[in-house]
Amino acid sequence: MRGRRRIDALVRKLVPDPFVLDEFLANASTEMGLPIRMLSGVSSGLPLSGASFVTVRCAFVSVPASTSEDHHIFIVSHEVFHLIEGHSCSAAAEDHANSLIRSFRRQRIELSCERFAWKVGTTVLRQRVRAVGPAEAPARMLSSAFGFRA
Repeated sequence: MRGRRRIDALVRKLVPDPFVLDEFLANASTEMGLPIRMLSGVSSGLPLSGASFVTVRCAFVSVPASTSEDHHIFIVSHEVFHLIEGHSCSAAAEDHANSLIRSFRRQRIELSCERFAWKVGTTVLRQRVRAVGPAEAPARMLSSAFGFRA
């Protein structure tokens, strides 16, 4: 299963409802077969917003401390997809140095990571909207604010 169908299936499998970042990472760890730890607090001003790397015993995702909750989820999701798919920074450097075609392949990899992160973010947003419930009609809201019956 490749492409969008794989991404959709992974999002359904990994994103808990309601969304809790630790549960998301635990699900991703199970999928990857290695524990994934998050390193928050990367200094802002660095040229990257997030990074991931794998050791023999676990994988790490680093995220800047100064991001909003939504941006935090996006960065973590993006990096988790790199980990699950086995993407490598050293392979990216070799690809870029070797040929233009390989750099296009790298761009496609980045786009798939972005797509996964957007899909996770959209899923979390839908969960939040569902949890709040439908908004009252503006007229009813105004009526109740001023003590009138609608």
